[in-house]
This record gives sequence, structure tokens and C-alpha cells, in this order.
Amino acid sequence: MGPARPRAPGGWTGGQYSLVRVLAGATFAAGFAGALLGEPPPGIRLWLRHAEAVFAASCAAGLLASVAFASGWHDRMAAVVLAASVGLRLAADSEALGLGGAWVFVFLSAHLFVRSAPYGSIEALGRADPRGGWTTPAPVRTAAWLALAAGNAVAAWAGAPHGASRMWVPFAILPFAGAHGPEWTPSGLGLALCGAALHRWLRPWAWCALLALTCAWGLARGTFPLGPLLLLALALEPHWVAPRPLPSSSVLFYDGACGLCHRAVRFVLAEEQEPGGLRFAPLQGATFRRLLNEKGRHGLPDSLVLLERGSPVRLRSEAVMRLLEHCGGLWRLLALLGRLVPVRLRDALYDGVARVRHRLFPPPQDWCPVAPEFLRARFER
Repeated sequence: MGPARPRAPGGWTGGQYSLVRVLAGATFAAGFAGALLGEPPPGIRLWLRHAEAVFAASCAAGLLASVAFASGWHDRMAAVVLAASVGLRLAADSEALGLGGAWVFVFLSAHLFVRSAPYGSIEALGRADPRGGWTTPAPVRTAAWLALAAGNAVAAWAGAPHGASRMWVPFAILPFAGAHGPEWTPSGLGLALCGAALHRWLRPWAWCALLALTCAWGLARGTFPLGPLLLLALALEPHWVAPRPLPSSSVLFYDGACGLCHRAVRFVLAEEQEPGGLRFAPLQGATFRRLLNEKGRHGLPDSLVLLERGSPVRLRSEAVMRLLEHCGGLWRLLALLGRLVPVRLRDALYDGVARVRHRLFPPPQDWCPVAPEFLRARFER
């Protein structure tokens, strides 16, 4: 097998998509748990026999499906169960899922067309190739933009933030500053932004503007805009946040006897946007002794050690931050947030995990992580 091929521009990595799936599943689970513990909506008793029992069963099924969806275990079947449970909740209470409740269905429907077993899902555990050739189909991103545009068009045509139009889209409704005018007036700004997204150079800015409008509308109404945020997640193209590549001579040294370190290496192999020149070697191997003399090795912690040309040796959390920047996309944004945390606090957290890693992760059988042949060529002893 030849070298790994670059991803198509705009494609999600499996880990980034799994991050979105986990957050969505957790949000679903919190909503169903709250509904299960609370009182059934009064409206459900008007049209359903044994309404309370059916509603409780639906929320319990939705809660279990949310956990399966978040973990990536039979997530397509879980999406179908979630859609049915969400439908019953919306029928009982149209405000149950906040703004854009109908768009939750679009997100769950789109998930059915996404390739299964991305990196970060239970179904991908034990796979030799951590990436597995996974990417999101371009039509899924296109469908998300079309759904956003359709919702804006419906709300602009309806002309008022009431009833179903408010459930369809927050983007077309903006606050009116006039003291004697209507409280809310329709606007075509959201639809115009979706139109601007047709141009690939304007698409990132249109996406950011739509995200800002979504958050502003949610804050103004005191409601979490779950549906629009999920569609915006599908429309996002992570390559907008370009990776900060490592020089071709860079080497990541890891503890060959540490299961967590092996997983960190597999994470990089799965999540880097473009296969780069980064190589890997165990701390116990000859490459480590060859590239770092005894003075350079003295005092180094049992940690990830990143050797990058023209830069000091990076250890602990600093090595993690640099690897996240190398992966790009959402991981680089996470590194940007991580750098706001003081280094001492980051390193303390890193050391705390390091102290218990051998109890949490079983030791590997070999110094090299599980990887197919075309990836093992990037490893040195």
C-alpha cells in the first residue's frame, strides 16, 4: 500500500466529527434526562392515550439513544430512535429543544449519510489504521447550507417571529431599536449570508456571521439554539483553520511502554490534515539516544518529547499544544484556548494524568503502536 493520500479540501477528520457527535449526544441526553425527571407537557394529554407513560418511555429511549449516539455505538440506529423521540417531544412542546427544533431532524437525517466508524467512536476501536479513510461527504455540507438558506427564506416570507417561523430559523429575525416600532422585525440578512456562502472565499466569513447571529438570538430569547448550531457544525469546513505544520525533520518521542502515549500517537496519525514529515520514536530506542546526547536527555521527564528543528525541546503540555496546532481545524482552536491557561497549570494537569496512566490504560505489547504498514514507515526504533 502506498503513502496516505491527502484528504479532500473541507473534509472533517473522524476525531473532529466525533467531538461534534459527542457534544450533540450529551446535549440530547441532558434534555431527555430533564424531561424524564420533570412533569410531562400539558399539551400531550390532549391527543395521546396513556400520554404520561408513552412520553416517559420515549424520553427513556431518547436518553439511551443519546448515549449510544455520543459514543459512536450503532449511531445510525441511535439517530433514528432520537428522531422519533425528538418528534414526540416537539409534538408535546414545540419549545422543548429551543430554537430551530425542526433542524434537529435535518442534522439527524444528514448523519445517516455520514460514513460510520470515524476515529473517536467505539466502532473504530482496535482498527489498525486510525484514520480508516474516513471523511464527510461534500453533499452533507451542501445540504446543511441549503437547509440554513431554506429556513431563512421561510422566516423572511412569514414576516414575524411567531409560531412555526420562529422554530425554523433565528437568523432572519433581528431586534428593532425603535421605541415605538415592533419588538422584532424580519430581516433577509441570514438569507443573504447563505447566498454569500456560495462563494468559497466568502464562505468562512458568512459562517462566522451566522454563528454570531445564532448566539445573539439565543441570548436575546434565553433559549439554546441547538438546531441551528448543529447545522452550522455540519456546514463547517475545518480546513478554514489551517494547520501549523511541523518541519520534515521533527520527531515525536513517546513512552513505548505507555498505552496512553500509544493512543496519543494514533491520534496524531488520524487527525493531521495532511500527512506530514513528523516521525515517531520511543523514548527507550536508539533514535532517542542518537538525536539527544546524554546532557540533553538528563532531567527529561517521562513525557511526550517533541524535537522540532529550530525550536527548543517541547515537553509535557507544550508538546501537546504544538501537536494540536499541527493537526489544525478544531484542534488548533482548542490549542489556542489551551494556551490561555498558564503553563504551570497545564503541566500540573498533564502530570496528574501521567501519574495514573498505567492504571487507566493497559501496557502495549510492542514499542510501536498498532498501525498499518504504510504508517509504520514513519516509525523509528
